[in-house]
Amino acid sequence: MLVRMFAITVCALVLFATNDVQGRYVFEPTLHGSIETNKIISTFQDAVSQCKTEGAVLAAPLNQQLRNEMMALIGVNNHSTPYFINAKLVHSHKLQFVSSEGVSLDAMSVSDMIEELDPRDGQCLAMDSRTIRVVSCSAPLPYMCYKENDASVPVGVAVARTIPPVPEIYESSSERILALDCGPNSQGYHLDRSTGSCYKIQSDAVMTWDDADSTCRSEGGHLVVLNDEHEARVVQAFDAPGSWIGIRDFHNNNIWTSVEGESMSELYNVWHNGHNPYTDLDCGTINIQGKLDDYTCDTKRNFICEKNPRIL
Repeated sequence: MLVRMFAITVCALVLFATNDVQGRYVFEPTLHGSIETNKIISTFQDAVSQCKTEGAVLAAPLNQQLRNEMMALIGVNNHSTPYFINAKLVHSHKLQFVSSEGVSLDAMSVSDMIEELDPRDGQCLAMDSRTIRVVSCSAPLPYMCYKENDASVPVGVAVARTIPPVPEIYESSSERILALDCGPNSQGYHLDRSTGSCYKIQSDAVMTWDDADSTCRSEGGHLVVLNDEHEARVVQAFDAPGSWIGIRDFHNNNIWTSVEGESMSELYNVWHNGHNPYTDLDCGTINIQGKLDDYTCDTKRNFICEKNPRIL
């Protein structure tokens, strides 16, 4: 595993060839949008953030058209360095990789490209011209950003790499959010300007933790992840105590992580008084006091979904 990661990192540090598709968005009619390759290698999270600031998303081979275009761009650059794709491990025991749009790896057009998926290699995915493999999210790799079609862009015109203007900039507790809209499948979602996330309280549905998270992902989100005390207070104010949230002890070893792969040291980590970590209660909720609690994952409960807002 270490040898593989060393080889990937060395390949990623090779300078990219200069060509006409690097560093700008190129409209592709078959994609109903534009795609951009990036010379600057980044970690997975930095790649996601950079695409987001440009009004785009980290690209993934969600369908055959996107796969073909991504593979063509990799070929144009004439190297075999893998590119990050928009998919991250959410259930290690099921080897379930899911994109930010809620599309699982199994549903993407890549069944013939998948190597053995070993979660010991990391929690992110990358693709070259032949394969898709597991990589460390902190490995420095190139990436592509994808924007949905802008009707004002004529076919075949390359779009300059600029940050689109927006009418307002909201300050969140952790970053500047350029967003005003909760995007597709947004019925019931509300944007909280202080956190920069869209939330939906599923108070009329009771489900197991797995079914709740699958429902959130089908809407382009995931079970809510409480990043800090401020977000915990925001979610507490929804007045939905006992609802499932996006943390779990996936292996029943008292190592809790979020549905996005973060450790609890990176998140809000205030448990109710008397919390006993050494139990079979492996799925997280938020209680009436805004503190974390745990229950049996097969219990049917209300739940709260969260998703990123769409940049306009």
